[in-house]
Amino acid sequence: MNNNASVKESNKASGIGAAGWALVLFSLVYPVVRYNIFGKVPWENIPLYVFNKSFCIYTSFALLAFSFYRWNGETPKSRKWWNMTLWSAGAHILFSLCILSPGYYGKMFLASGKLTLFGEISILGGVIAAIVYWNNYCNSQCMKVGVLPLNLGAFFLSAHLLFIGWKGWWTPEKWHGGLPPITLLCFIPAVVAFVLLCLPAKQAGDRGKATL
Repeated sequence: MNNNASVKESNKASGIGAAGWALVLFSLVYPVVRYNIFGKVPWENIPLYVFNKSFCIYTSFALLAFSFYRWNGETPKSRKWWNMTLWSAGAHILFSLCILSPGYYGKMFLASGKLTLFGEISILGGVIAAIVYWNNYCNSQCMKVGVLPLNLGAFFLSAHLLFIGWKGWWTPEKWHGGLPPITLLCFIPAVVAFVLLCLPAKQAGDRGKATL
């Protein structure tokens, strides 16, 4: 009886679940409302530019969920959210590489076409965060590479978001429809995730660790 209950609980934790689907819906709708409806971004920019922001939202909140469940000692749930964090982050990276240009991200570029200082720092933060997460993924697949702490990845993800959009955080009167910028919306869960990953996990075997 207990074995059957354990299997059911494991299967439930391995699926995306109601919370996962709710996050999918929120991640898809919020950018469309903010940018296409209130921001007047052309509808033809939904497939890459707008949906790329959806992946950004999903990645940040999935990372927060992973960090919380890991800190709380709920391994099956934490692994589920970790996998979703990785897939979403990978999609965000690919989308960003496709559209990284002054036409899409004018504030990150100088008139010469080169990146601004903040633009370069932001991308550097994103690259380091991606390296940390890929490193931990390799270790979770039993590949023998040096383990980098996950809180380091959350720190540089926060820096990535901060240097992209912090100037727009202080002008709410310019927010499309009064809705906070995506960078601010994602920065908050990224910072909370960083704090949670710095805390010892509740399970005795996981205390003091910051990796999977």
